[in-house]
Amino acid sequence: MIGVIFGSMLFGYLSDSYGRRKIMLIALILCILSMVATSFTFDLLSFTIVRFFVNFFNAGTMVTLVVFTSEHYPKKHRFCLANLITWSPNFVLFAIMAYVAHDWRTLQRVSAAFATPCVPILYFLSESPRFLVQCRRMAEAKAAILRMHRIDGRECNEAVLDAVLAREERQHEATKGQKKYNYLHLFYTWRFVRYTTAVAISFFIVSLMNYSLLFGLDSLSGSLFMNGIMMGAFRYSMNLAISFGDMRFKWLGRKFAHFLADALAAIALLLYITMDLTGYRTELPLVANWCFLSVIGFCSLLYTTNGLAANELFPTGVRNASYSFGQVLSRIGVVLAPLLLPLSVYWGPLPYVLLLVLAVVDAFYFQFNVIETKDRPMGSKFPDEEERIFYGKFRRGAAGRKTDVELLPRGGANAEAPGADGAQETEEKK
Repeated sequence: MIGVIFGSMLFGYLSDSYGRRKIMLIALILCILSMVATSFTFDLLSFTIVRFFVNFFNAGTMVTLVVFTSEHYPKKHRFCLANLITWSPNFVLFAIMAYVAHDWRTLQRVSAAFATPCVPILYFLSESPRFLVQCRRMAEAKAAILRMHRIDGRECNEAVLDAVLAREERQHEATKGQKKYNYLHLFYTWRFVRYTTAVAISFFIVSLMNYSLLFGLDSLSGSLFMNGIMMGAFRYSMNLAISFGDMRFKWLGRKFAHFLADALAAIALLLYITMDLTGYRTELPLVANWCFLSVIGFCSLLYTTNGLAANELFPTGVRNASYSFGQVLSRIGVVLAPLLLPLSVYWGPLPYVLLLVLAVVDAFYFQFNVIETKDRPMGSKFPDEEERIFYGKFRRGAAGRKTDVELLPRGGANAEAPGADGAQETEEKK
């Protein structure tokens, strides 16, 4: 976990500074090589050292991947795709791989082999246009957007695209060009403080819930492999259900999905606690197992919602930093998770009561500290200095306020042109 924590911090900063695709490609290649090297370790010390680097580079891949994909997704399909393309199916696949491999050395090599095709695929992809615009590399951003339209078989209104990029360039010049951001900028304004703490605390609580229960899987009745497969299948069924709901119902936004997942996890924990206190846990082991595993399934929704919130709430310059900061808190939750279940020596249901309380706290703290971001363009403009904490009186509604635009115009008569995003922002405020 130390490797994951340091990897999340370093690669999040590097991604915001030097590009999503380049940093993720380097991290992925080094992670694959480290996994292969792990299979040749000969004692516990060498295994621990090499696994540190596996987790270090794996963290670099994870924190960059979510931001990289989110910046490419259309805003209408962002939440749907984030839940469809997730790690939940890997619980099923990995359980099967572990069962077939028989030993951990073979499992490491098979895992590296599965990851290898991602290298040429990632090399084929374009850099995030949002990052290129942030770095004032407008020609490369235009080429990337045109390439995406060409691959999709869609026409791109180049006049609209040129106007949008020109407007972005003018705003960069007005704000004295590109600036290097760091983790302190996540607390630049009071609004950012609320967003950062809400996402980070939620990541911490969800990891505490998820991994404390994962570490207790061996306490359940039945096969460990079958329980893993059932858990993965349930997690992905939750992802599919929320993806369908997001596309079908306009009112189902990020905040509602987050609250629903926390509420369902709390209900499942309450039922499990009740069965434990009344003795029905031993009489109805299948029901108890499903209550236990369903909490892990609902955590999958919380992970994807938190990850998307970290991307949609913050501008391009600190987007990867926001997700990386959340991942650091998430890994701290993983480190503390094994300490939770042993509390049952004082009172059997105590660990689950604590998880129930944390789920309720997470649900309400997130609700009251973030805004709904469904169907909104991802932010690209960092707040003005007047908004900085302790700067002075905040000038609301100042003229020339920076606005965000959708960087992938689809062309046609209704395509966004300079100034159209301002009207859209006004409409969203209404």
